[in-house]
Amino acid sequence: ASPFNRENAMVMVLDGEGDDCSATIYVAKDGVLRQIARSPRSASLGIFYASVTIFLGMKALEHEYKVMGLAPYAKDEDVERVLTKLRGIIYPDPSNPLVFRSRFNTWDTLHFLDDQFRRTRFDHLAGAAQRLVEELVVDWVNAAVACTGIRTVVLAGGVFMNVKVNKLLMESSSVERLWAMPSAGDESSPIGAAYLASQELGVRHFAPITNAYWGPSFTSSEVETALNESGAFGRYVVTRHDDINTEVARLLAAGGIVARFRGRMEFGARALGNRSILAHPGNPEIIRVINEQVKNRDFWMPFAPSILAEWVERYVAGTVKTPSPHMMIGFESTDLARSHLRAALHPYDLTMRPQMVTRDDAPDYHDLLTKFEAITGRGGVLNTSFNIHGKPIVMSPRDALAAFAECGLTVMAIEDYLVIKTLDSKSH
Repeated sequence: ASPFNRENAMVMVLDGEGDDCSATIYVAKDGVLRQIARSPRSASLGIFYASVTIFLGMKALEHEYKVMGLAPYAKDEDVERVLTKLRGIIYPDPSNPLVFRSRFNTWDTLHFLDDQFRRTRFDHLAGAAQRLVEELVVDWVNAAVACTGIRTVVLAGGVFMNVKVNKLLMESSSVERLWAMPSAGDESSPIGAAYLASQELGVRHFAPITNAYWGPSFTSSEVETALNESGAFGRYVVTRHDDINTEVARLLAAGGIVARFRGRMEFGARALGNRSILAHPGNPEIIRVINEQVKNRDFWMPFAPSILAEWVERYVAGTVKTPSPHMMIGFESTDLARSHLRAALHPYDLTMRPQMVTRDDAPDYHDLLTKFEAITGRGGVLNTSFNIHGKPIVMSPRDALAAFAECGLTVMAIEDYLVIKTLDSKSH
């Protein structure tokens, strides 16, 4: 799947468990994977992190990103105090640093947390858990690079949904190039199955993944039918536009919040502009408005930006070893980004998880961002998924219209149509 699939690369897989293991390392050469290390399921960083998520009152295998988002708020000295107790739960095998071992079966982590941290502040524990995973994973990858001499690294598995871990790997001097599988959790398993079946049929090389717009799209007539069936033409102000991106760019530039439904749906856990809620990124007050209208996100959680690829060097601090078009890697922000994109950065540490949008991979979305840039002088927008809190991202026009009717959003661009709630329609 990676852009390095015709080169020698090291493939790191890190998840909760699978095939009775929790971490594996492969050397990829000429389309063939050769496993060089395997860690048991009893020493699972994924299960450890899921257990912390449960202990903090959230849902395992769903809310780990909330623990990651909470972690930066804790002070270093508080994190270190808790981390002292966590270190040693999971550790590199003294005889082989490519393999993880554990003090006890990590499936029993909840018992340990309940015994040791029942009265520990929630942010201190979140910060320490995140720091432990960061330290262990960075050391693990560095050790694998030292062992193999291969500095091109490909990441897969649900633990690598942790963009802060991926950020540190991007910054590591031992890693020359880095690529993370889009939406690297269990949801990407069907893609792996397709690759496996293709290899068994004799295919050795594949075109790398560029964009992730693999879902359904809908014709204008299907959208119009959904508008009619929902009663939108009588309930809202509905207009059709030959250049909907210009209209949306104007609304965003004026401070509006626009739900965008256009083209093929994106695959995976990240909204990539086609089923997104977009907003002007410069005003942090917009966060509260979006949360009150539709998202109801936890108060500490950041939103993310979509930025034009042409602006990456101006917004991202440090070296971008490989572009990140799928929101899989965190980055430090520049002073300009902190001015232009403040509402789309982490509120506390000002890092960001950008979608780097290119004209080749997302021409229509790139066009919208370019038109927004022409009006505002900013190379990105705030982007969050188009869904009601706790429900899946919308897929069909009917889904979009149902979500729009249920929430406080007032503007939706659905293909070539602009749908606007009036005061009267909102009262109903």
